[in-house]
Amino acid sequence: FLQALPSVAQYIQVPTAAERAGNFAASVDGNGNPILVVDPLSTGNCSGTTHACFPSNMIPASRISPLGLQLLNVIPLPNQAGAAGGNHYNYGFQQSGDDHRREDVLRIDWNASDKIRVSGHYIDTHDNSTSPSTATSGAANIFFNWPLTQLTTQYRPKNVSLNVISSISPSLLNETTFGYSTAWTNVTGSTTAFARKTYGVTLPLIFP
Repeated sequence: FLQALPSVAQYIQVPTAAERAGNFAASVDGNGNPILVVDPLSTGNCSGTTHACFPSNMIPASRISPLGLQLLNVIPLPNQAGAAGGNHYNYGFQQSGDDHRREDVLRIDWNASDKIRVSGHYIDTHDNSTSPSTATSGAANIFFNWPLTQLTTQYRPKNVSLNVISSISPSLLNETTFGYSTAWTNVTGSTTAFARKTYGVTLPLIFP
């Protein structure tokens, strides 16, 4: 059968193009107050610290790490205007998934004689599900709160069981049971969504 996995609309806040360039002149918090950016290399009093704020609340380009800009490419740009005041949710999305599942079952019940009864079953399940990789899905323990990619999960459990009951005497029975189960899971996503080269990230790897 096919089961749709609907999702509600979700909204998050992502850095604007100006903020990515170091310009926080128009950035405010949930109460509409300016978000002051502290210059850690200066001396003064900014937001209760012993450092001064960046002039005009703008970080000079020379002070922005190129590696940091590369990592910012992973986060999408806003796709809607944030509300004035309150939470500035400027990125909205809604992605649904689906679940394709089929279960094949074979069962036998056989009275081999008046003293021997044989029963058994074989179950083969095919389950393919597709879901967005977001914080709400938690697919494969990959957590993002924006739709980085769709994840496809293949689940293949199998089970076989055989049971034999023998009547040795009116007061004595012998029962033998054999069972075997196996299962595997395969999770795949977009090969480009998780690739460093997609976003131009050149940050060195600890384990290349």
